[in-house]
Amino acid sequence: MRIDISKFSATMFGMVLGIGGLGAGWRAASHVWGVPGVIGETLALTASAIWLIWFSVYILKWIQAPEAAMAEIVHPIQSFFVVLIPMTTMIAAWSIALYLPRIAFGLFICGVAGQLAFTVWGVGGLWIGGRTTETTTPVLYMPTVGGSFVSAIACGLFGYPDAGLLFFGVGFFSIIVMESVILTRLLAHGIPVALRATMGIHLAPPAVGSVAYLAVTSGPPDHLAHMLFGYALFQALVMLRLIPW
Repeated sequence: MRIDISKFSATMFGMVLGIGGLGAGWRAASHVWGVPGVIGETLALTASAIWLIWFSVYILKWIQAPEAAMAEIVHPIQSFFVVLIPMTTMIAAWSIALYLPRIAFGLFICGVAGQLAFTVWGVGGLWIGGRTTETTTPVLYMPTVGGSFVSAIACGLFGYPDAGLLFFGVGFFSIIVMESVILTRLLAHGIPVALRATMGIHLAPPAVGSVAYLAVTSGPPDHLAHMLFGYALFQALVMLRLIPW
C-alpha cells in the first residue's frame, strides 16, 4: 500500500511532546521518589526515536510534496503546529544528552534557533493583521508560549539558565497577551465542535511555565512557581467542567 506523504502533518510531532515530557517527568521522579529509572529512560529514548522517524518523513514531504508542505506553513491554524518540530528537537536533545552529548548539544542549538526563528516569523504575521475570528484559537499559544517555555527548559538543562530566563520572559508575558485574545473570541463567539480539541492547549501554558521557571532558577519552588502551578490546576478544573460541552 502506497502512503500519501502529502497527508503527513506536523501535528504528528505531538507524540514526541507527550512521550518525551512523560519521560522527563519520570526521570525527575526517579531522583526524587526513587521510582524505577529504566522506565523514564525507555520513554525518553522512545521519544527520540519517534522524533527521528517523523523528522525524516517531514523532510521527505518537502521533497516529494512541496506544495502540501507549503500549504501547511501558510495555513492560519495548522501553521502554528509546525513549531512542534523545533520544540521536539529540543526534547530529543535532552532525551539523549546522557548518551550522545555532542549530538544532543547540536540538536539543542538547532531547536532553540528554529523555535525562535519560527516564533518571530509567526508573530510578525499576526502583527500584520487580517486574521479572522474563526482562526483565533488556542493554537496561538504554540510558538510564543509553548515554544518559548520549552526553549527555557532546554537552556536550563544544558547549563544556560540566564538565556533560559529570556525565553521564560517571552512565554510568561505571552500568556497574558494571548489568553486575553483567545478568551475574547470564546466569550463573544464560542468555538466550533471541530476545533474544541484545541482547548486542551489552554491547559499547557501555566503548567509548562512552572516547569520552565524551575528549570532556570535554583532552590525550592518560590511564590511564582506556586502561582503558575495553581493557575494550571484551575485550568484543569475548568477543562473538567467543559467535558459535557
